[in-house]
Amino acid sequence: MDVGELIFGLFFTGIIVLLVTRPRSFWARQFRVPPPFVREDPTPGPSVTVGEVTVVPRYRYAEGSWRTTLTARGPGIPRSLSVAPEGLHSKRGDFVTLDGHFDPLADVRGDVLDVTARLDAEVRRTLEGFLMRDDGRVSGGAVSRAFEGRLEDDALVSAAARVAAVAAAIGRGETPDRLAANAADEPQLELRERNLALLLAHFPDHPKAQALAAPGPRYEAPWIKLLKASARRDPPAVRAAAAEILALRRPAEVDLEVARAGVERLGATGGAEDVLTACLDRYSLRLDAIAALGASGSLDAVATLTGFTRVLGTRVEERRAARAAIAAIQARVGGGGPGHLSLAAPDAGGLAVSEPADEREGAPDEADDDSAAAAVEAAAVDDGRPAG
Repeated sequence: MDVGELIFGLFFTGIIVLLVTRPRSFWARQFRVPPPFVREDPTPGPSVTVGEVTVVPRYRYAEGSWRTTLTARGPGIPRSLSVAPEGLHSKRGDFVTLDGHFDPLADVRGDVLDVTARLDAEVRRTLEGFLMRDDGRVSGGAVSRAFEGRLEDDALVSAAARVAAVAAAIGRGETPDRLAANAADEPQLELRERNLALLLAHFPDHPKAQALAAPGPRYEAPWIKLLKASARRDPPAVRAAAAEILALRRPAEVDLEVARAGVERLGATGGAEDVLTACLDRYSLRLDAIAALGASGSLDAVATLTGFTRVLGTRVEERRAARAAIAAIQARVGGGGPGHLSLAAPDAGGLAVSEPADEREGAPDEADDDSAAAAVEAAAVDDGRPAG
């Protein structure tokens, strides 16, 4: 072996020893890719005012380029309203506007009044391009959009005007006025009915609601007839509309928001208790119907609501809402306190003396341990006693 081979062998051996003895973290530090340099300007740029809307720019430098985000705030933009490109959030909780062009593109969340009133046909068309082409957002009472580059001077003013136009379209006018306008101008019948139902349910004494509460054609939807009659305070018309609703094959199977508006109105004004009872059959409307029965129902409703206090086949929210509704009904008609008479479960067939919850033997805690309650009910069935 000559000297060159010996040197090469020693060098190769040294490399092997170095690779083996050095920890993995050492090599990770040597060959890792450095993170991109990111810097945010701590102070926002000069604000731009367009009408009543104020637009504030913020700058961010990352990966060799600047990015400008414009945020527009103005009166009338609800804080609960959130609109983003479809797919950004989970579908759960996504509000359906009933617009076949807009719904597949946008993830909409917020209070039903805010969404329905503010997202009219014109705003939805504007937001389609704003969300998809411009990657815009509506959230927390503001409209925002990001631009490539550091916008200043004329470029900033021009971009701010485009963002401010979207904010102004969403925020203009009061909610009752927007609902009334949408009830007349929306291109789809379902959307016109939804806007009218919300106007009549939440603002029945508003002048525009009273103007739209006049009786319509005979073929008008029964729920709309009921809401109009309630706004006019016309009990015979309310009873007639309730009879039409009950004559439907499935009384509650209409647009959910229209039905909710009707149920809420009945809960506030009373009457048509049989309609509220029929709405208990619709899963998505059940909690609203239980609350409405608690607000305006008679003692006859207690027997129906008692069935929803049982463990099997009901949700925890339904059991709690049913117990609260029963207590409200009994308190309103003069019963329900300690020592008062109250309706027992339907299969018990009579009246029972109401006692404080902490004095009843085996009374479940309000938190309702479902597994323990199910075991008690199963044992009652095995012993031949009524399960209620």
